[in-house]
Amino acid sequence: MTNKISFSRVTLGLAAKAGFICSCDENRDPDGSCTTARLDIRDQLDPQAPLREFSLELYLLALIGQPSAVRSKFSCALEVDLYDRLRSTVTEVPRFMALLCLPEDPDSWLTLCAEDLIGRRCVRWLCLQGAPETSNTVETTVRVPVWNVLTPEALREIARRVSLGGRFFHEQ
Repeated sequence: MTNKISFSRVTLGLAAKAGFICSCDENRDPDGSCTTARLDIRDQLDPQAPLREFSLELYLLALIGQPSAVRSKFSCALEVDLYDRLRSTVTEVPRFMALLCLPEDPDSWLTLCAEDLIGRRCVRWLCLQGAPETSNTVETTVRVPVWNVLTPEALREIARRVSLGGRFFHEQ
């Protein structure tokens, strides 16, 4: 439950600072492995953008502590069902994974505010759309670039690219 509270606070903080409407629903994910946030954008993010009203989905996962980076990427295990949903190319609402690296001490999770976690660069994002199918049956490992820090500015840029019709595709 604590990670869902932290997710909600961080996501609401990111969305508010980016100027987006956000709703978090821990019951929307069928297997309960993550919290799902829906961001509703009602803004012209670029003068050339054909989309002015659209949504994005963030699938929020938590790790305790800062994972080790190999070749500038963090490794993270995902359940295969979630991986398959995130890699799907047949969805109207673009989906992104957000990885929140929580401090080692669980008691500090509830005392941290969204600004603390955002300021500490604790959230990374990844788009798995178009990623290859996995032969694994339980979980698979994904690699999240260390430079994909999810800030309000990065969130606005992601939304701007989506509003222009830009697609994000997975790269290994």
